[in-house]
Amino acid sequence: MVFRCVFKVFVLSVIALGIAACAKRPTDPYALAEFEKLNDPLEPLNRFTWRANIKVDNVTLRPISLGYRAITPEPFRVGIRNAFDNISEPWSFVNNLLQGEFGRAGRNLGRVVVNTTVGIGGLFDPATDFGIAAADEDFGETLAVWGVPSGPFLMLPLLGPSNVRDFNGFIVGAFADPVDLYLWLENVGTVNLALTGGQILVRREQFLDEFDVLVKESQDAYAAARSAARQNREFEIYNGNPPVNDENDPFADEDF
Repeated sequence: MVFRCVFKVFVLSVIALGIAACAKRPTDPYALAEFEKLNDPLEPLNRFTWRANIKVDNVTLRPISLGYRAITPEPFRVGIRNAFDNISEPWSFVNNLLQGEFGRAGRNLGRVVVNTTVGIGGLFDPATDFGIAAADEDFGETLAVWGVPSGPFLMLPLLGPSNVRDFNGFIVGAFADPVDLYLWLENVGTVNLALTGGQILVRREQFLDEFDVLVKESQDAYAAARSAARQNREFEIYNGNPPVNDENDPFADEDF
């Protein structure tokens, strides 16, 4: 079922890209410069998707996440987040290898061994205490390191902010993540679905407060989400050390 959901999102995004290809480019030089700077030719459709996502979130994930936070003590929530982080280590390991980041791949390997054993299946994070820092990666970041351009900004149904490159990375990850692949080969798709649902819930609860601030206090929540997603993605691609280039920052004037 996870793969069916991925396929449906893929189809919707292909349709969106088709519309983007037909998007009308401004002829005025200043308007054209702004259009290219934002790299959001699908903005009307993206804004519609953003509003739909917010409505769906308000009646599903947000109240469920609030309930989860209310009944689950914080130490347990942290432990569950740790466990999901531990499950993602093999895929980060693969992507660090693909990027030639062998030291970071070694950290992934060390973390999954230490946290799975000493950390009781990943519920605790002794690896960090031992000085083995996290080195999270995904295939979208790998494509970026390989020089693949980001492509237009996309607001995906249910999945949120993305771009063409990261969406392709998401599709590859859905089929190539070692944990997902193992569960699929073992024909235990129900477990895979439960893990996916659990991770969505856990991450939504983790960012409840930040998301509420963004939606309620931003003059233009969509623009703020777009800018935040881009800056966060750049931070991840450069492993926390993005290049400083304020004069050419294409997002510097976006309203938070």
